[in-house]
Amino acid sequence: MNAAWALETGVRLMTAAARGRRIPFQTTLFVTNRCNKKCVYCSIPDDPAPDLSTDAWRTILARLRGAGGRRVLFFGGEPLLRDDIGELVGFARHLGLRAGMTTNGSLVPDRVEAVRNLHSLAVSLDGRPATQERTRGRDSHGEALRAVEIARSCGVPVKLNAVLCADNAAEVPWLLKFSAANRVPLVLNLLRSEETGYHRDAGRHRLEDEAMRELLRTVADAARTHPLMVFSKFTYETARRWPD
Repeated sequence: MNAAWALETGVRLMTAAARGRRIPFQTTLFVTNRCNKKCVYCSIPDDPAPDLSTDAWRTILARLRGAGGRRVLFFGGEPLLRDDIGELVGFARHLGLRAGMTTNGSLVPDRVEAVRNLHSLAVSLDGRPATQERTRGRDSHGEALRAVEIARSCGVPVKLNAVLCADNAAEVPWLLKFSAANRVPLVLNLLRSEETGYHRDAGRHRLEDEAMRELLRTVADAARTHPLMVFSKFTYETARRWPD
């Protein structure tokens, strides 16, 4: 993020707040529920919702920009499964929106032109090869690392996105070391297993509350000193104090 864009965005946000106006600063776009992976804790691909058309998404992007939006995140499912994803990313940029994407990484070699046009790419990585393949499927570890390599070669900033659960809680030290050694920012997310929502079938992969609080204590301590953790110590401390 360059300084001029950050300054302009800050001014817009403060002006909107002063006027009591809400603006969609960042919007996550679920552009497809389809996915070529079957992660153990995700039920998104089980919902056969049809994809919106290219024109529908172009209209949405234009309306977001008109409402004062500044950033969009292309999400799924696996967004790179859309044949028009490059067109949508390009249109977002044409409108002046910053475009990010979260991906499992497997299709990055086939969608380089779409990836090249992004402002940022988040690649899913849950730990070492055996753990990654246990949670996200065969070959997923190598695919994720290859995606990071390709995005970096295109000059696209990359971060790693890990979903913490009972299957990979022990991988946190490895993820922290990998992030530091490879100079790649790290997002550590918590598995949600509510009955409604896109992790509704994930209860058996969820840590018990006290185990999750202890994990969050470890993560919060790491956030104090790890320079590439995306969320702050305060974020994880707040989550640790949540009632359930």
